[in-house]
Amino acid sequence: MSEPLPLRRFTRFLTAGGINTAFGYVTFALLLWCGLNDELAVTLSTLAGLAFNFGTYRSAFDQSGWARLPHFVIFYGSILAANIVLLGGLTRAGLNPYLGQALVVLLIVPTSYWGLRRLVFQQLRGSLS
Repeated sequence: MSEPLPLRRFTRFLTAGGINTAFGYVTFALLLWCGLNDELAVTLSTLAGLAFNFGTYRSAFDQSGWARLPHFVIFYGSILAANIVLLGGLTRAGLNPYLGQALVVLLIVPTSYWGLRRLVFQQLRGSLS
C-alpha cells in the first residue's frame, strides 16, 4: 500500500530540500571562506541554487513545466530577504556567520515548505492537501 499523498509530498519535499540545503549551505560556506561578506555569500548561493532548486521542488510537488517559475522566483526573493535580515541580526549579536546561517536554515525550512506548498506549487483544483 502506498503512503497517503500529503505524507508522500512532505517526504519528497524533505529529500529535495535536504539536497538543496546542502548545496546552498556548502556554496555559502565556500563563498564566505573565499572572503565574501555574509550578505553577498547568501545572495550568490541563493541565486546559484535557483534553477536547480526549482527543478527538485517541482518534482516534489508533482508539478511539470515552467509556469510556476515567476511565483518561485518571487517567493525565493522573500526567503532571501528574510535570510539576509536574520543572518545580519545574528552576526551583529556576535554569532559566527557559519553557525548563524545554520540556525537561519532551521527557520527557513518550515517557512519554505509552507510557502512552496501554498503559494508556489498549490494545486489549482481538486487539491488533496
